[in-house]
Amino acid sequence: MEAQKNNKSISVLKETKDDEKRVILMPDQVKLFVQAGYQVYVETGAGNGSGFSDDEYREAGAEIVSTSEAWLASPFVVKFKSPGPHEYHFLHQKMHIGAFFHAEGNPELTKVLCDSGVTAYAFEFFRTTDGFFPMSFADSEIAGKILMPPISPDNYATF
Repeated sequence: MEAQKNNKSISVLKETKDDEKRVILMPDQVKLFVQAGYQVYVETGAGNGSGFSDDEYREAGAEIVSTSEAWLASPFVVKFKSPGPHEYHFLHQKMHIGAFFHAEGNPELTKVLCDSGVTAYAFEFFRTTDGFFPMSFADSEIAGKILMPPISPDNYATF
């Protein structure tokens, strides 16, 4: 697979933190991206902890890929929680990554993000014009449930 082959694409990564079972995009949300003309890459097993199989993502139009392919296939990658130390080597200057980072309590992560040159979108700081933080609500108030933040192709520009 060629790295970053489609600018209108998104990669969905599997969570690797202990006891983290959520996935950032459900198959229905993947289908919306596909219908909007995005190529969607989903890391194999990304939805298993939330009850979604690779086949469900494939039926929604995603391409199921390996871990390294998921990190390299698109310039924009999303996951629920921030990358762990074993994933830092995937971060690079041309990458855009969205996640719940909570980096304020993790100086090592903050330094890695800065040093790598990655453009990071901390979902916990997305705010509507009326001052509401809808994605933080989804992460903190409903932790552990299958409710994903309002991620849709309408919310993203082409990178």
